[in-house]
Amino acid sequence: MRIMTAIISYVRLTAMVCMFFMCIASPSVSADVLPTRGLREVNHSSVELQGGFWGLHQDIHHKVTVPHALDCLEKAGHVTNFDKAAGTFDGPLRGNHAFDSDIHKALEGALYSLQHYDNKPLAGRVESIIDRIVAAQQPDGFLISCFIVKDQAKRWENLRMQHQMYNAGHFFEMAIEHHQLTGDDKVLNAAKRFANHIDGIFGPGKRYDVGGHQEIELALIKLYRVTGDRRYLELSKFFLDERGHIHGKERKRFDPNTLPPHPPKVDHLPKSERRRALFLAKWSRRSGRMQDHKPLVEQDATGHAVRAGYTYSAMADIVRYMGAPDYAHALDRIWEDVVYRKMYITGGVGTAQYHDEGYGDPYLLPNNTYCESCAGIAHVLWQHRMATLKGHTKYADVMELALYNGAISGLSIEGDAFFYQNPLQSKGGKRSSWIGLACCPTNFTRFTPQVGGFMYAVGKESIYVNLYAAGTASTKTEKGITVKIDQQTDYPWDGNIKLTVTTDTS
Repeated sequence: MRIMTAIISYVRLTAMVCMFFMCIASPSVSADVLPTRGLREVNHSSVELQGGFWGLHQDIHHKVTVPHALDCLEKAGHVTNFDKAAGTFDGPLRGNHAFDSDIHKALEGALYSLQHYDNKPLAGRVESIIDRIVAAQQPDGFLISCFIVKDQAKRWENLRMQHQMYNAGHFFEMAIEHHQLTGDDKVLNAAKRFANHIDGIFGPGKRYDVGGHQEIELALIKLYRVTGDRRYLELSKFFLDERGHIHGKERKRFDPNTLPPHPPKVDHLPKSERRRALFLAKWSRRSGRMQDHKPLVEQDATGHAVRAGYTYSAMADIVRYMGAPDYAHALDRIWEDVVYRKMYITGGVGTAQYHDEGYGDPYLLPNNTYCESCAGIAHVLWQHRMATLKGHTKYADVMELALYNGAISGLSIEGDAFFYQNPLQSKGGKRSSWIGLACCPTNFTRFTPQVGGFMYAVGKESIYVNLYAAGTASTKTEKGITVKIDQQTDYPWDGNIKLTVTTDTS
């Protein structure tokens, strides 16, 4: 690790690896709740990527990916579902239980991007869609369109399969970026009402249960950061701690020996229902796919790689904000299991060996692999949090590897075509202009404009550079001194990096 006490002048890189550089400074001041451990991020809104690799990618993202995603989602009925829930649309309900999450992710991406581009037509379009979403919110705060339309009495049934918590988490993250862009509380207040509704049902002494697709856990921590309401932080920890337990009226450890025989007998069912019954039995089973077969602190990397990445991200944030030494130890073990035994040379993760879009056995990494795009994105998010928690180069190295090779491979250079999975051995497949199961396209829509927020972190006496990209950044010390960083580079195509650091007292 190299310490710089003056202007960083010129650095020659010999390989595509990320290093931390340090400049003597104090922590930046942020409007949100600051972590008690680790480093502090420099928010993407304080980083402008201009020219170079990422500047070009973000221009394309803003001009092509965001409007393309919104067009496809509106055409597919993601927005009219909320109109129907609000009672202003007579047409059909479309999609599945996770449908709402896709429009939330795309809007989040648009809101990220609008913090860097002056685009009034896009801003108006986004605001109009969000107004239609919020119009469907129920008096008690609940806001998932399919349950509002179809059966409100079953809104919290079968959490394992129906993505209620997943939808909520993505709504929270979108609402936070709306507040960040506009300063308006209307969507953030809607998120708080929804979160308060969930907190009134789940938690110690209430209902003990977890969602089948993790996401709300890291979103609740973000909501805590922007509101200061510790209930959201505690609820996130509750959902993480509850995994691996029998869900009901108390916390009691799950015993895998109590699992029913598998596969179940379906001969008594009509032929038209057998396939569905087998599907539900498979994914409802506590096999480890959803990281719910034993407590997280006892697990190695297992199961669905997207769910896992979001879980590990939330665990790292819990360590930063609450301590949780058992989580810290578990993360060290899980990180070694992933990086040393279950990660591809590209940084991609998830072999789907067990047909679960997830991690397979150690060292079993076939070229005709799965490597879902969402898993690559979740892996980057986790590695960024590990780098922020630990302040060590190895986490930034893996973050960069996965960012350039395991994540963005799923998005075309033109910005309007996508891979769901990214095998190393190509069979001549082409990216699709859209994917009906839109988790990956919409995840890309929110991912690209976040990259600036991965670049820098601030310690007590240091500024860390996690990634190399042309552009400028600004942060403040505890004493209110503004520190500006100008980075000139054509990285990754060229290894020449010039960093110029100035302060308003220079």
